[in-house]
Amino acid sequence: MKISQIGIDITERFFEAIDMLKAQGRIRGLQTFTNEYDINRWNLNKVKANPDTSFLKTEWIYYLCKNYNISAEWIILGTGGMLKQGQHEAEPTPCEQNNIDNLIGKSCTVYYKTPKQQRVVSGIVSRIKRNGDEEILFIVRPNKVIAKIDVQTIVSIEQKP
Repeated sequence: MKISQIGIDITERFFEAIDMLKAQGRIRGLQTFTNEYDINRWNLNKVKANPDTSFLKTEWIYYLCKNYNISAEWIILGTGGMLKQGQHEAEPTPCEQNNIDNLIGKSCTVYYKTPKQQRVVSGIVSRIKRNGDEEILFIVRPNKVIAKIDVQTIVSIEQKP
């Protein structure tokens, strides 16, 4: 069965949220998520590999929204931020706020340490640029935003020297 473009977009955002949770260290990987909720990992992998022909179950979205602070509005409609507002985000320190303010609107390079980080960041940035969204990429550590970057200003993604 062919899935609509809307369904494909929802599936892509679902897996983008999973990748963000992995990058933050909130889950170790897809298997952590599938074991936690008794989901057949192969079924979830099939949905990820074939979003145009495989169904994303609504309860999987429910688990992300209820237990990981992911915005249902963002997953379903693609509007707003990935994270629910006002929860699990600490305010940046004055030093971090200065870093945030200095990055907005300037061309920049995003550095990564591991290939996993590179895949996650590249995927998120390319999806945002491809869709022409005017969004901010949040660089985070667990429960704290440490930088915000206007995605349209990212000129490269490189391994940290």
